[in-house]
Amino acid sequence: MFTENTGPAYYIWGVDQTSYGPVELPGLVNWVKDERVVADTWVYVDEAKSWMKASQIPELKMFFRPKPKSTESANGSLKDEGELRPGVLRRIKVLADMDDHQLAILLKYAETISLRPFTQVVRRAENGEHALYGVLEGELRSSILVESKECPLATLPPGSLFGEISFIDHAPHTADVLANQESLVVKFTAASFENIMRHEPAVALAFLHGLTKSLAGRVRTLTRRFEEAQFGQFAEVQCAA
Repeated sequence: MFTENTGPAYYIWGVDQTSYGPVELPGLVNWVKDERVVADTWVYVDEAKSWMKASQIPELKMFFRPKPKSTESANGSLKDEGELRPGVLRRIKVLADMDDHQLAILLKYAETISLRPFTQVVRRAENGEHALYGVLEGELRSSILVESKECPLATLPPGSLFGEISFIDHAPHTADVLANQESLVVKFTAASFENIMRHEPAVALAFLHGLTKSLAGRVRTLTRRFEEAQFGQFAEVQCAA
């Protein structure tokens, strides 16, 4: 004997371009409390048959009350009041499965950076600290220059990761990354991660596990898009024949 789930179902659109669910409201609330779902996260509400931002869902509005405005420092960058809580790092997909103790350790080796609009965080072909960045608030974009014109590659909302290729292979960055709006990012340099591996190997392993899953998901997505593109070209040829 079993009981059917009768509550409304929700599907969450992840930063890896994958839908997660269905989950019922209590499960969704837990994701919000764990900061895996943030105000700008897209959620499909089965009952309404539509996608909505989490902050627009009536049952979740109480969790996304406006925060006090940040103050600007003398150099013009934003400065958050208070310390960053470890749980906030769960907004970043690769860190979502780590516990509070692991995240607290990671935070000791991380640097949080407030950005103003149009701030350039990463330059293509630059061989710097080989750092990996996670977006906590705001929005950034990655792009490349083609014949002196900017060609956008991706929009980076909260939960996104960038710089991971250079972080892994210690080669120059493959794209430029700039802030579209006031944003907050967390930064892990290759050198700081080497210290994590040396002093906290279990935390480093959990971090690498999440990063590997993220990269594998990206490869699967790119493969699927390539197959769809090839199938579309094949179908056009068949029709022409």
